[in-house]
Amino acid sequence: MKNAINYYYQLYPLDIHQKDKKFIFSIDDTEYVLIPYIDDAKRIGRIEYILKILDYNQIKYNQIIKNTANTIVTYISNIPYVLIKININNQNNVIISDIIEFQNYMTSVLTEKIDINNLSSLWMDKVDYFEYQVSQFGIKFPIIRHSFNYFIGLAENAIMVINSISKKEIVGTISHFRVSVSEKITDLYNPLNFVIDSKIRDISEYLKGKMFFYDISSEFSYYFNLKYFSNDEIILFLARMLYPTYYFDVCENSIEANNEDTLKIIVSKVSLYEQNIKYIYNYLRKMFQIPEIGWLLS
Repeated sequence: MKNAINYYYQLYPLDIHQKDKKFIFSIDDTEYVLIPYIDDAKRIGRIEYILKILDYNQIKYNQIIKNTANTIVTYISNIPYVLIKININNQNNVIISDIIEFQNYMTSVLTEKIDINNLSSLWMDKVDYFEYQVSQFGIKFPIIRHSFNYFIGLAENAIMVINSISKKEIVGTISHFRVSVSEKITDLYNPLNFVIDSKIRDISEYLKGKMFFYDISSEFSYYFNLKYFSNDEIILFLARMLYPTYYFDVCENSIEANNEDTLKIIVSKVSLYEQNIKYIYNYLRKMFQIPEIGWLLS
């Protein structure tokens, strides 16, 4: 790998360490990480668009290093890689204040309209895809088979909620594809994870990742007392909290790994999830006009 980095990037590290499928090295006390690129190649153009805006506004992030051919993706032994220069190397876990700080940076440099219809269609397609997967492979995965209808019900609730938004466009800014519970601050500034979406995307993904394991009422209240949201943004937040992204992600991983251990943990924590989503729903309905969902009322 050292020869490939020399050739494609004209960088000359003394030592390279492999961690999982990543290759890590340092030059002049700056860390670099060569990461396999497993996402849709079509996203590269969108990422480049975001980075041009960040560079123009001198916003600091973990920088993508282009290769000698001036492209982002480099094929090494037929595997696509992207090289990241780590400008923000903070290994503390992400907390609410870090998400707020990131959002304040990003909304200052980019806002644009996003189409809610696209999200509704994407969610419906995802449900159809998993219904097909379970019909084909469900017999091999008893936990998926027995839990599937419950989580599909959540997805259908989420789609109903998002379809109730009065405006079909909402203001978007630079957000993340995922913000996981285990995320480090340095991960927040990884441009491969950047997307343009509503400002509530990050907080909903962050809280949703904790809902099966912690009481999130204090974090939720803290965030929503600090930030201003339109009624449509609140409805979108509720829809995102209902839509079981985490479940679908774990199902895919379970099928690929032929192992349901992680899924078993999530399914066993459904009662805590329901406690959290009911708290959020009843908190919001006191201040905003949101669709009525009978099983959430208290």
